[in-house]
Amino acid sequence: MRINYLDGIRGHLLLGMMIAHLMIFGNQTFLIYFHHATIISMYDAEFFIPVSGFLVGYIYYERLKSSGQRVIFLTHRLRTIYRYFLFGTLPTMILVHLTDWNMGVASISNIMKEIALIFLLQNVGPLSDVLIIYLYCFLIIATLPYALAFIKLRTVLYLSSIVYLVSQTSYTGGFLGISSTKVTFDISAWQFLFMLAFTAGANKAYLYEKIHSLSDRNLLIIIAAALIVYSATLLFSNFPTPFPTPTTVHTSWPRLDLHPIFLIRIISMVLLLALVILHPSRLVKWPRKVLRTYFSWTVLENIGKYGIQMFTLHIYFMIIFVTYAPSLTQLQQGIFAATLILSFAIIPNIYQQIINSPASKNA
Repeated sequence: MRINYLDGIRGHLLLGMMIAHLMIFGNQTFLIYFHHATIISMYDAEFFIPVSGFLVGYIYYERLKSSGQRVIFLTHRLRTIYRYFLFGTLPTMILVHLTDWNMGVASISNIMKEIALIFLLQNVGPLSDVLIIYLYCFLIIATLPYALAFIKLRTVLYLSSIVYLVSQTSYTGGFLGISSTKVTFDISAWQFLFMLAFTAGANKAYLYEKIHSLSDRNLLIIIAAALIVYSATLLFSNFPTPFPTPTTVHTSWPRLDLHPIFLIRIISMVLLLALVILHPSRLVKWPRKVLRTYFSWTVLENIGKYGIQMFTLHIYFMIIFVTYAPSLTQLQQGIFAATLILSFAIIPNIYQQIINSPASKNA
C-alpha cells in the first residue's frame, strides 16, 4: 500500500534536483525558469527530506507491527542507502582526483584519506548531500527499536531539537564532527526536519483526521497564516544570528545550516501544500485538483518509486554533462541538458513497462 501522491511528489523533486544541478554545476542558468525555485524561492531538499521522513514514520508505525519487522526494515534500508551513497560519491571523487593526479597536486596518501572519509560519511561529492542526510537520519531511526523501550517518541524529538539548537551555534562544521566541512549540508541541523516529519508520519491517521475536520473558516485562517509567515521569511536578505558568521561560510549558509527562519519557511510551505492537497473543502477545489492531477501523473510516480536509484542516476548524468559539455557550444549544451532531463524522466517509465509486461510476468 502506497500513500497517494507521495511517489509523484518525490518524482517531481528528483526531476527538480536534476534541473537544479544542471543549472548550478552545469551553468545552464536558463533552467531556473523550469524550476519551482523561481516561484517559491525553495529548492528540492526542503521538501524531499520532509516527504522521506513522513513516509518512513508512517511505514514504521502503521505497516510494521513488530520490533523484528522494524529492525529488518531499517537494516535493509540502511544497507541500500549506504550502497547507493558509495555508488554516487566514489565516481565523483575518482574523477576529481584523477584530474588532480594529472596536474601533480594529489598524492596516494591524500586520495586514500579522502576515500576513508567517504566510507566514514565525513566526505561526500557535491551532488550526494541529500542522500547523506537521509543516511544519517536512518542511523538515528535505527536506534528507535531499542530506545523506545525506555523513552517515548516525543522525547526522541526533544533530543533531536536540542541537537538542532546546538548546531546553530556554528556554521562551519556541524556538531560533534557530524557534517564536516566537506559535507555541504549541516546534517546535525537537517536531522531535526527529518525527525519532525517522521513524528508526523507516525501520527498520520490523527493528522489526517484533524485536517479533514477543519471548518472552512479555520482552513482559511490557517492558510492565510501560513502564507503570511512564509512571505515574511522572504523579507530577510540577512539572516540574524546571535553568533558570529565567519567570512568563510558558504553563501547559502541559511539554507545549508537550516537557519530557524529558513526552517519556518519550509514548515509553512509544507503545511500550506498539505492543507490544499488533503482538505476536501470547495474553497481549495481548483488548486487541489491541479496538484493532485499533477502529482498523480504516471511519469512522476514512476520516477518517485525508485527514489534512491534515480538520485544516483542523476549523479552519473551530471558527471557525463560536466565532462563533455565544456567542449560544446552554448546551444549544444542546452540541447544536451534537455536530453538528459528527458532521459531521466523516461528511463524509470520504460523500466516499469518492461517489468509489468506479460512476458516479464510469465517469465
